[in-house]
Amino acid sequence: MFTGELALQLSGTGVTVNALNPGFNVTGLGRELWFASALERILKFLHIGDPRKGAEIIIRLVVESQYQGVTGDYFNVGTG
Repeated sequence: MFTGELALQLSGTGVTVNALNPGFNVTGLGRELWFASALERILKFLHIGDPRKGAEIIIRLVVESQYQGVTGDYFNVGTG
């Protein structure tokens, strides 16, 4: 809702506004939690949480011409 409203307010300025969910990604965030290393091993075993997959949607939104001018949308990668 916020993304759509902000996109409307910035209409005509050349600024695009989109929201995205890169999915669950294994990063250093939360590494101090006691269960972090076990969770990371499980997710890697299941092939979930690769930050590169989460970054793919961001890169596509920036560089691919099909997204040029797209604004006010939500993009979801799922589990990242």
